[in-house]
Amino acid sequence: NNRNNNNINKFLFIAIENFGKLTSSIGSSNNNRTITSTNIINSKQNNPRLNIKELANKIKNEYEVLFWVTGNMDMTLWEDNCTFTDPFNSFGGLNSTKRFKSNADNLGRFVIKPKSKITSFNVVNNNEYEIVSVGWTFSSQLDLPWKPVLAASGVTNHYISKTSGKIYLYEETWKSKPFDVVKRLLVPGPKIIS
Repeated sequence: NNRNNNNINKFLFIAIENFGKLTSSIGSSNNNRTITSTNIINSKQNNPRLNIKELANKIKNEYEVLFWVTGNMDMTLWEDNCTFTDPFNSFGGLNSTKRFKSNADNLGRFVIKPKSKITSFNVVNNNEYEIVSVGWTFSSQLDLPWKPVLAASGVTNHYISKTSGKIYLYEETWKSKPFDVVKRLLVPGPKIIS
């Protein structure tokens, strides 16, 4: 049963990712609301290694700009081949961080008045590893004809490489049940008041 759920989750992720690619290639009818990523810093710059406190503050800033739904990411914080995991899928390898950013850019075309809150923030720093852990809640209507609500809460652990000082593993866990999140996407949301 768990294997079936994993296959369904993976199928949904791939379908959503491809939908995002399709919509980005044909453009959005609501370009005036698309969140842009003009302040992205190129990951190829030679930036000095940040200490864990500085890095943790920059990761917190990423959450304040809703990087996972806007693509507005400081690419200098991430390994180019970072592994990303969540309840739906896991991917890594060559250009995986660009893939994550592209998915976030595509989602940003659909979010309407997103709301997010950091619910916890912890840094683990010992001789073996460094982790920045961020608890969060998120909700937004999506700009689809039936205006569904995308909402979830969870915790994301950012594992930091001792060598590069960058995030090499982004591990997202949800308190929300993934199937419940998907079910909400099939239900018409409340009418939006401008």
